[in-house]
Amino acid sequence: MRYLGKALKEQVWRLFDIRFYLVSILFIIFDLEVTFLFPWAVSLNKIGLFGFWSMMVFLFILTIGFVYEWKKGVKKPSLKR
Repeated sequence: MRYLGKALKEQVWRLFDIRFYLVSILFIIFDLEVTFLFPWAVSLNKIGLFGFWSMMVFLFILTIGFVYEWKKGVKKPSLKR
């Protein structure tokens, strides 16, 4: 194989551990959580108790997901090669 006119000395494709993908997906999910929390916090006095409790349910579901992934060991660092 060639890259920019130079012959490559090693394999181009490398296998990644599935945990890299899981951690990136989890980062995206919890990052999106923040995008929901900010407008909620700004408009909390306008949305009332229904908005408050609906966000508490949302946060509870996210907490369950976080505990589940913690128990499954997704976030444990692995130094094996």
